[in-house]
Amino acid sequence: MLFNHFRYFCDTEQEFVYEWREDSEGPPTLCRNDGGEISDITIVESRSTTFAIDADGHLETSQEPLPGSEKYFFSPNLCDPCAWYEGAEEVVEQALTPDGAYTVYSSSNTYWIDLNHGRQIEEDKIILETPGYVPQVEVQVGGTGDWVLKTENSWGSSDDGDYSINYEEGTVTFNEAQGATDNVRATYFKQDGYQFTIVPTAGKRLKVQYAEIQYTNDMVMNADVAFEVWVYNPADPSWDPPTSMPKVRYNWRQYRRVIDFHLESRPLPTLEAHGGADRGMAHPLITAVLDFLTYWDIRSSQGAEIRLVVSNGLSSFTGEHASLTFKTTCEDE
Repeated sequence: MLFNHFRYFCDTEQEFVYEWREDSEGPPTLCRNDGGEISDITIVESRSTTFAIDADGHLETSQEPLPGSEKYFFSPNLCDPCAWYEGAEEVVEQALTPDGAYTVYSSSNTYWIDLNHGRQIEEDKIILETPGYVPQVEVQVGGTGDWVLKTENSWGSSDDGDYSINYEEGTVTFNEAQGATDNVRATYFKQDGYQFTIVPTAGKRLKVQYAEIQYTNDMVMNADVAFEVWVYNPADPSWDPPTSMPKVRYNWRQYRRVIDFHLESRPLPTLEAHGGADRGMAHPLITAVLDFLTYWDIRSSQGAEIRLVVSNGLSSFTGEHASLTFKTTCEDE
Protein backbone atom coordinates (compact mmCIF):
# COMPACT_ATOMS: atom_id res chain seq x y z
CA MET A 1 0.00 0.00 0.00
CA LEU A 2 1.33 3.46 -0.92
CA PHE A 3 1.04 6.51 1.34
CA ASN A 4 1.85 10.08 0.28
CA HIS A 5 3.05 12.85 2.57
CA PHE A 6 1.40 16.07 1.39
CA ARG A 7 2.39 19.63 2.14
CA TYR A 8 -0.10 22.44 1.50
CA PHE A 9 -0.66 26.05 2.46
CA CYS A 10 -3.66 26.66 4.75
CA ASP A 11 -5.30 29.96 3.81
CA THR A 12 -6.88 30.49 7.23
CA GLU A 13 -3.85 29.54 9.34
CA GLN A 14 -1.45 31.20 6.87
CA GLU A 15 1.13 28.44 7.24
CA PHE A 16 2.13 25.13 5.68
CA VAL A 17 0.47 21.94 6.93
CA TYR A 18 1.68 18.36 6.45
CA GLU A 19 -0.62 15.34 6.09
CA TRP A 20 -0.17 11.64 5.31
CA ARG A 21 -2.85 10.11 3.03
CA GLU A 22 -3.34 6.77 1.36
CA ASP A 23 -2.62 7.02 -2.36
CA SER A 24 -6.13 5.85 -3.26
CA GLU A 25 -7.61 8.79 -1.33
CA GLY A 26 -6.00 11.30 -3.64
CA PRO A 27 -4.71 14.72 -2.58
CA PRO A 28 -6.39 16.68 0.24
CA THR A 29 -8.96 19.33 -0.65
CA LEU A 30 -9.35 21.04 2.74
CA CYS A 31 -7.04 21.71 5.68
CA ARG A 32 -6.91 18.83 8.14
CA ASN A 33 -6.76 21.25 11.08
CA ASP A 34 -9.69 23.58 10.49
CA GLY A 35 -11.32 22.58 7.19
CA GLY A 36 -10.17 25.79 5.54
CA GLU A 37 -9.23 26.33 1.90
CA ILE A 38 -5.76 25.13 0.86
CA SER A 39 -3.32 25.84 -1.98
CA ASP A 40 0.20 24.94 -3.18
CA ILE A 41 -0.40 21.20 -2.70
CA THR A 42 2.64 19.00 -3.28
CA ILE A 43 3.89 15.52 -2.35
CA VAL A 44 7.10 15.77 -0.34
CA GLU A 45 7.52 12.04 0.34
CA SER A 46 5.95 8.69 -0.54
CA ARG A 47 6.26 5.41 1.34
CA SER A 48 5.04 1.92 0.63
CA THR A 49 3.67 -0.05 3.57
CA THR A 50 3.42 -3.83 3.76
CA PHE A 51 1.28 -5.75 6.24
CA ALA A 52 1.84 -9.16 7.82
CA ILE A 53 0.45 -11.18 10.77
CA ASP A 54 2.90 -12.30 13.46
CA ALA A 55 2.80 -15.63 15.41
CA ASP A 56 0.36 -14.14 17.96
CA GLY A 57 -2.01 -12.93 15.28
CA HIS A 58 -1.03 -9.29 15.70
CA LEU A 59 -0.70 -6.95 12.74
CA GLU A 60 2.90 -6.16 11.79
CA THR A 61 3.68 -2.97 9.91
CA SER A 62 6.88 -1.93 8.16
CA GLN A 63 7.47 1.26 6.20
CA GLU A 64 9.83 1.27 3.27
CA PRO A 65 11.09 4.36 1.44
CA LEU A 66 10.93 4.56 -2.31
CA PRO A 67 13.91 2.89 -4.06
CA GLY A 68 17.15 4.83 -4.34
CA SER A 69 19.10 7.20 -2.16
CA GLU A 70 18.32 10.89 -1.94
CA LYS A 71 20.86 13.24 -3.47
CA TYR A 72 20.87 17.03 -3.81
CA PHE A 73 22.82 19.11 -6.31
CA PHE A 74 23.47 22.79 -5.55
CA SER A 75 24.54 25.23 -8.23
CA PRO A 76 27.03 28.00 -7.42
CA ASN A 77 25.71 31.49 -6.75
CA LEU A 78 25.05 33.03 -10.16
CA CYS A 79 25.79 36.47 -8.71
CA ASP A 80 29.22 35.50 -7.36
CA PRO A 81 32.05 34.78 -9.84
CA CYS A 82 34.28 33.54 -7.00
CA ALA A 83 31.91 30.60 -6.38
CA TRP A 84 32.12 29.02 -9.85
CA TYR A 85 34.68 26.35 -9.11
CA GLU A 86 33.69 23.87 -11.83
CA GLY A 87 35.79 24.52 -14.93
CA ALA A 88 37.97 27.04 -13.08
CA GLU A 89 41.55 27.48 -14.30
CA GLU A 90 44.45 26.66 -11.99
CA VAL A 91 47.25 29.20 -11.69
CA VAL A 92 50.45 27.67 -10.28
CA GLU A 93 53.12 29.51 -8.29
CA GLN A 94 52.36 32.94 -9.71
CA ALA A 95 54.64 35.73 -8.48
CA LEU A 96 52.68 38.45 -6.66
CA THR A 97 53.54 42.15 -6.89
CA PRO A 98 53.94 44.12 -3.60
CA ASP A 99 52.71 47.59 -2.83
CA GLY A 100 55.08 50.21 -1.41
CA ALA A 101 54.51 49.02 2.15
CA TYR A 102 55.12 45.35 1.30
CA THR A 103 51.79 44.47 2.91
CA VAL A 104 49.41 44.04 -0.04
CA TYR A 105 50.49 41.72 -2.85
CA SER A 106 48.57 41.64 -6.12
CA SER A 107 48.10 39.09 -8.86
CA SER A 108 47.24 39.73 -12.50
CA ASN A 109 43.94 37.84 -12.10
CA THR A 110 40.69 38.80 -10.42
CA TYR A 111 37.97 36.46 -9.07
CA TRP A 112 39.92 33.74 -7.32
CA ILE A 113 37.79 30.74 -6.41
CA ASP A 114 36.82 30.89 -2.73
CA LEU A 115 35.59 27.72 -1.02
CA ASN A 116 36.54 28.86 2.48
CA HIS A 117 33.86 31.40 3.35
CA GLY A 118 30.46 29.89 2.66
CA ARG A 119 30.07 30.96 -0.94
CA GLN A 120 29.13 27.39 -1.96
CA ILE A 121 27.03 24.95 0.05
CA GLU A 122 28.92 21.77 1.00
CA GLU A 123 32.20 23.46 0.11
CA ASP A 124 33.98 21.30 2.71
CA LYS A 125 33.07 18.18 0.70
CA ILE A 126 34.29 19.80 -2.51
CA ILE A 127 37.62 20.65 -0.88
CA LEU A 128 38.04 17.07 0.34
CA GLU A 129 37.73 15.89 -3.26
CA THR A 130 39.88 18.68 -4.72
CA PRO A 131 42.15 20.23 -2.05
CA GLY A 132 43.79 22.44 -4.69
CA TYR A 133 40.80 24.80 -4.63
CA VAL A 134 42.25 26.24 -1.41
CA PRO A 135 44.84 28.94 -2.33
CA GLN A 136 48.43 28.37 -1.26
CA VAL A 137 50.55 31.44 -0.49
CA GLU A 138 54.31 31.04 0.01
CA VAL A 139 57.10 33.42 0.99
CA GLN A 140 60.80 33.18 0.13
CA VAL A 141 62.64 35.24 2.73
CA GLY A 142 65.38 37.42 1.28
CA GLY A 143 64.64 36.21 -2.24
CA THR A 144 66.66 32.98 -1.89
CA GLY A 145 66.34 29.57 -0.30
CA ASP A 146 63.24 27.58 0.60
CA TRP A 147 59.67 28.73 0.13
CA VAL A 148 57.61 28.83 3.37
CA LEU A 149 53.87 28.08 3.22
CA LYS A 150 51.81 30.70 5.05
CA THR A 151 48.33 30.39 6.61
CA GLU A 152 45.22 32.38 5.72
CA ASN A 153 43.32 34.02 8.57
CA SER A 154 40.22 32.04 9.46
CA TRP A 155 36.75 33.30 8.62
CA GLY A 156 35.87 36.19 10.93
CA SER A 157 39.43 36.73 12.16
CA SER A 158 42.09 39.16 11.03
CA ASP A 159 45.07 37.93 13.02
CA ASP A 160 45.00 34.16 13.69
CA GLY A 161 46.98 33.43 10.54
CA ASP A 162 49.43 35.27 8.33
CA TYR A 163 47.28 36.98 5.70
CA SER A 164 43.80 37.63 4.28
CA ILE A 165 42.68 37.36 0.66
CA ASN A 166 40.42 39.65 -1.34
CA TYR A 167 39.13 37.01 -3.73
CA GLU A 168 37.33 39.47 -6.00
CA GLU A 169 40.40 41.63 -6.54
CA GLY A 170 42.98 38.83 -6.37
CA THR A 171 45.10 40.41 -3.64
CA VAL A 172 46.81 39.05 -0.53
CA THR A 173 47.16 41.31 2.51
CA PHE A 174 49.65 40.21 5.17
CA ASN A 175 49.08 40.91 8.85
CA GLU A 176 52.68 42.13 9.06
CA ALA A 177 54.76 43.74 6.33
CA GLN A 178 57.15 41.46 4.44
CA GLY A 179 60.77 42.26 3.75
CA ALA A 180 61.67 44.40 0.76
CA THR A 181 63.68 41.51 -0.75
CA ASP A 182 61.15 38.77 0.06
CA ASN A 183 59.38 37.01 -2.78
CA VAL A 184 55.71 36.01 -2.55
CA ARG A 185 53.90 33.57 -4.82
CA ALA A 186 50.45 31.98 -4.90
CA THR A 187 48.79 28.91 -6.35
CA TYR A 188 45.03 29.20 -6.80
CA PHE A 189 42.09 28.69 -9.14
CA LYS A 190 40.52 31.59 -11.02
CA GLN A 191 37.00 31.83 -12.38
CA ASP A 192 36.81 30.78 -16.03
CA GLY A 193 33.21 30.97 -17.20
CA TYR A 194 29.94 29.61 -15.85
CA GLN A 195 29.83 25.82 -15.76
CA PHE A 196 27.67 23.52 -13.65
CA THR A 197 26.80 19.93 -14.56
CA ILE A 198 24.87 17.09 -12.93
CA VAL A 199 26.33 13.72 -13.92
CA PRO A 200 25.46 10.29 -12.49
CA THR A 201 28.33 8.04 -11.48
CA ALA A 202 29.05 4.97 -13.62
CA GLY A 203 26.30 2.34 -13.39
CA LYS A 204 23.84 4.77 -11.77
CA ARG A 205 20.79 6.72 -12.82
CA LEU A 206 19.47 9.97 -11.36
CA LYS A 207 15.76 10.73 -11.22
CA VAL A 208 15.33 14.49 -11.00
CA GLN A 209 12.13 15.08 -9.05
CA TYR A 210 12.07 18.85 -8.80
CA ALA A 211 14.23 21.96 -8.83
CA GLU A 212 14.16 25.11 -6.75
CA ILE A 213 15.22 28.56 -7.92
CA GLN A 214 16.28 30.86 -5.09
CA TYR A 215 17.21 34.52 -5.42
CA THR A 216 17.35 37.62 -3.25
CA ASN A 217 15.11 40.53 -4.17
CA ASP A 218 18.09 42.67 -5.22
CA MET A 219 19.07 40.20 -7.96
CA VAL A 220 19.30 41.66 -11.47
CA MET A 221 19.06 39.20 -14.36
CA ASN A 222 21.11 40.23 -17.41
CA ALA A 223 21.35 36.92 -19.25
CA ASP A 224 19.51 33.81 -20.40
CA VAL A 225 19.56 30.69 -18.23
CA ALA A 226 18.90 27.18 -19.53
CA PHE A 227 18.78 23.61 -18.23
CA GLU A 228 20.10 21.35 -20.97
CA VAL A 229 20.06 17.55 -21.10
CA TRP A 230 22.94 16.08 -23.12
CA VAL A 231 23.33 12.42 -24.16
CA TYR A 232 25.69 10.29 -26.25
CA ASN A 233 25.32 10.78 -30.01
CA PRO A 234 26.32 7.60 -31.88
CA ALA A 235 25.22 9.26 -35.16
CA ASP A 236 28.10 11.73 -34.91
CA PRO A 237 30.76 10.92 -37.57
CA SER A 238 33.47 11.10 -34.90
CA TRP A 239 31.79 8.41 -32.75
CA ASP A 240 34.48 5.86 -31.92
CA PRO A 241 34.11 4.48 -28.38
CA PRO A 242 35.77 4.50 -26.00
CA THR A 243 38.13 7.18 -27.34
CA SER A 244 35.50 9.43 -28.92
CA MET A 245 31.95 9.54 -27.54
CA PRO A 246 30.52 12.97 -28.42
CA LYS A 247 27.25 14.20 -26.97
CA VAL A 248 24.29 16.09 -28.37
CA ARG A 249 21.74 18.34 -26.70
CA TYR A 250 18.62 16.23 -26.28
CA ASN A 251 16.26 18.53 -24.38
CA TRP A 252 16.30 21.91 -22.68
CA ARG A 253 14.36 24.61 -20.84
CA GLN A 254 15.28 28.25 -21.35
CA TYR A 255 14.48 31.19 -19.10
CA ARG A 256 14.93 34.70 -20.51
CA ARG A 257 13.14 36.81 -17.89
CA VAL A 258 12.60 36.49 -14.16
CA ILE A 259 8.88 35.95 -14.71
CA ASP A 260 9.69 32.83 -16.77
CA PHE A 261 10.80 31.09 -13.56
CA HIS A 262 7.36 31.60 -12.06
CA LEU A 263 5.13 30.72 -15.02
CA GLU A 264 5.68 26.99 -14.48
CA SER A 265 6.37 26.94 -10.74
CA ARG A 266 4.77 27.51 -7.37
CA PRO A 267 6.15 30.08 -4.96
CA LEU A 268 7.15 29.50 -1.36
CA PRO A 269 6.82 32.21 1.29
CA THR A 270 9.53 34.85 1.02
CA LEU A 271 12.21 34.63 3.72
CA GLU A 272 13.03 37.97 5.26
CA ALA A 273 16.61 39.16 5.68
CA HIS A 274 18.13 37.72 8.83
CA GLY A 275 21.22 36.05 10.31
CA GLY A 276 23.57 38.97 10.86
CA ALA A 277 25.99 40.95 8.73
CA ASP A 278 28.76 38.35 8.36
CA ARG A 279 26.92 35.10 7.65
CA GLY A 280 23.29 36.12 7.24
CA MET A 281 21.06 37.22 4.35
CA ALA A 282 21.11 40.96 3.67
CA HIS A 283 18.01 40.79 1.43
CA PRO A 284 14.74 38.80 1.39
CA LEU A 285 14.97 35.45 -0.40
CA ILE A 286 12.40 34.45 -3.04
CA THR A 287 11.99 30.75 -3.88
CA ALA A 288 10.13 29.16 -6.81
CA VAL A 289 9.66 25.37 -6.96
CA LEU A 290 9.58 23.64 -10.34
CA ASP A 291 7.53 20.46 -9.90
CA PHE A 292 8.01 18.16 -12.89
CA LEU A 293 4.97 16.12 -13.95
CA THR A 294 7.37 13.27 -14.69
CA TYR A 295 10.90 12.94 -13.37
CA TRP A 296 13.92 13.49 -15.59
CA ASP A 297 15.74 10.16 -16.01
CA ILE A 298 19.50 10.77 -16.25
CA ARG A 299 21.34 7.50 -17.00
CA SER A 300 25.09 7.06 -17.00
CA SER A 301 24.91 4.36 -19.72
CA GLN A 302 23.46 6.99 -22.07
CA GLY A 303 26.08 9.56 -21.16
CA ALA A 304 23.26 11.75 -19.88
CA GLU A 305 23.99 14.90 -17.93
CA ILE A 306 22.24 18.15 -17.05
CA ARG A 307 24.08 21.37 -17.82
CA LEU A 308 23.26 24.77 -16.39
CA VAL A 309 24.07 27.23 -19.16
CA VAL A 310 24.41 30.98 -18.50
CA SER A 311 25.21 33.60 -21.15
CA ASN A 312 26.92 37.01 -20.95
CA GLY A 313 29.83 36.07 -18.68
CA LEU A 314 30.58 37.91 -15.46
CA SER A 315 27.77 40.47 -15.89
CA SER A 316 25.06 37.80 -16.18
CA PHE A 317 23.66 38.30 -12.68
CA THR A 318 24.23 40.92 -10.03
CA GLY A 319 22.96 41.19 -6.48
CA GLU A 320 23.46 39.11 -3.36
CA HIS A 321 22.35 35.66 -4.44
CA ALA A 322 20.76 33.50 -7.16
CA SER A 323 21.09 29.71 -7.34
CA LEU A 324 19.35 26.46 -8.17
CA THR A 325 18.85 23.26 -6.19
CA PHE A 326 18.04 19.91 -7.81
CA LYS A 327 16.52 17.10 -5.74
CA THR A 328 17.12 13.62 -7.14
CA THR A 329 17.07 9.96 -6.20
CA CYS A 330 20.05 7.82 -7.19
CA GLU A 331 19.52 4.19 -8.22
CA ASP A 332 21.38 1.37 -9.93
CA GLU A 333 20.63 1.13 -13.63
